[in-house]
Amino acid sequence: MLLVESAPSSSLGSFSAGLIPKAAFWIATASIWLCYIIAVHLGQEPPFPHCWISGTAGHYPTYIIFRLGTISGSTLLILSWLINHFWIRQVSQLANFKVLRFLPQIGLIFGIMGALGLMGSTANIDTGTRNEKWHTTCASIFFIGAGLSSTYNTFVATAMCYYGVISKKDYLPKLILTVLLFIQVYISNHHGTTYGTFATGPLGNDIDHILEYTAAFTILFYIYIIGMDVRKYNLVYEWK
Repeated sequence: MLLVESAPSSSLGSFSAGLIPKAAFWIATASIWLCYIIAVHLGQEPPFPHCWISGTAGHYPTYIIFRLGTISGSTLLILSWLINHFWIRQVSQLANFKVLRFLPQIGLIFGIMGALGLMGSTANIDTGTRNEKWHTTCASIFFIGAGLSSTYNTFVATAMCYYGVISKKDYLPKLILTVLLFIQVYISNHHGTTYGTFATGPLGNDIDHILEYTAAFTILFYIYIIGMDVRKYNLVYEWK
């Protein structure tokens, strides 16, 4: 499989590389909001900001929606970070920019780690008695991994923008979202009762609840930006 701007005539088929990150964004977003709407409508959870994402997903039928959305979304997240890595290396090579000295694979590793954490967290969601420590620890791995991946990817993008590999228009959304992540970490550490997105137990107050939602959507918007970066590229099946 190749990442190219236009499919060669010898290819067996192709599709837009941007579809995978965008699908990850929309599937995860839809599952989170559907779980919230259904759980609040059925009286299973109080309205925002008195509820948290996992709380709305721990009932019937929302746990089914959440599992379908986040486990499939986790796979798409891994593919999104892989596509992003290949895109970084490809545009850098075309610009004769030695991006490997900035170790872009570090962001990829953190991204995969975070997605696997999301899988582990979701696997523990049901309507019965769940292992709360396992669930929230895996959720923390997701937020930490995805946050570090986004931050390091922005660091690499900073170098790429400085040397003219990518435009400021493509770079600024990543920078803004990364700054927002840092602001949320600061608020979490100073005002949250369980360090917000880095909790290993149930979230303790409304600030924690708000931060869980805002951090999740900040990361998802970062994935969507990746989809915009690679929208002009295609994943091509080619027979060798």
